[in-house]
Amino acid sequence: MSSGVTPELRWHAVGRRKVGVARVYLTPGSGKWNINGRTLGDYFPRPSLVSHIQQPFTATDTLGAFDVRALCRGGGVTGQAGALRLRSRGRSAWRTSSTARSCGSRDC
Repeated sequence: MSSGVTPELRWHAVGRRKVGVARVYLTPGSGKWNINGRTLGDYFPRPSLVSHIQQPFTATDTLGAFDVRALCRGGGVTGQAGALRLRSRGRSAWRTSSTARSCGSRDC
């Protein structure tokens, strides 16, 4: 079950928003999204939620640089989207960017 990616190049985090919980796994790749076995646009049909989730990647110019696999549970789609966004921005590049420093809360 080895994916061929060294452990140093994988990130895992758990995000919570309202009642929604998202377990997020990031690996360097081509920008594929897999959320509960479905694509990003398939799982979150509202374009506003998709752009909200992708905002940490666009702020750091890493959109398409990582493959994202997530397991979302609980709550509604908005809470799950918020939980997914919180963990997607947990990468070190996002934390050190000027956008992240000015956008340190979940409500940004």
